[in-house]
Amino acid sequence: MECADDIAYGAHDLEDIVARRLVNEEEVKSELQEMLGSDTRIGSDDKGISLEEFMKGLFRGGSADRKELIGKLVNLFVTSAEIKPESDFSHPLLRYRLALTPKLSNFLLGLKKMTYKLVINRAEIQQLERRGRRIVGGLFHEMVRHPEQLIPDESWKSLDEADSRERRVCDYIAGMTDPFAEKIYQRLFLPGFGSSRDEL
Repeated sequence: MECADDIAYGAHDLEDIVARRLVNEEEVKSELQEMLGSDTRIGSDDKGISLEEFMKGLFRGGSADRKELIGKLVNLFVTSAEIKPESDFSHPLLRYRLALTPKLSNFLLGLKKMTYKLVINRAEIQQLERRGRRIVGGLFHEMVRHPEQLIPDESWKSLDEADSRERRVCDYIAGMTDPFAEKIYQRLFLPGFGSSRDEL
């Protein structure tokens, strides 16, 4: 599962950031060249993907071309995976682990780092992250002090009474959509926002 998650996140995060135009071809090519060094292929010579083919599939076609390339990349990762013994465990269910070849494992790690560097670490994204943390944190701290007053009665009663107050508030907030959480936050903390007649 860990290997499958790594592959899915690495490949599909790349597809997402390209599709949403959060990165450009020059940025990605520069990062890939740094990752690959003098090598011009991702994976082995016989079943790898050339850097040129990779860039063409990502940037110079449409969405179908991009999806086809990502499918090739995922296939390359999956078909290159090897079963390795895990010396830390003796139980048969835990004794073996699926692992990528060192070259592809390093490439996948590089994809994750590239996504972080080019997208997640940008000021615009970090601002949104911090806003989200402030909204969720603000709602939690206020609601945990007065849940019966701030959470609609039917919602509060539907939460598991055996759980702690904190757990119930956490579950209530976790069930909110982003726009709903923002609206409640604004009603609680922004002067002049909302009235008792607003629909939620």
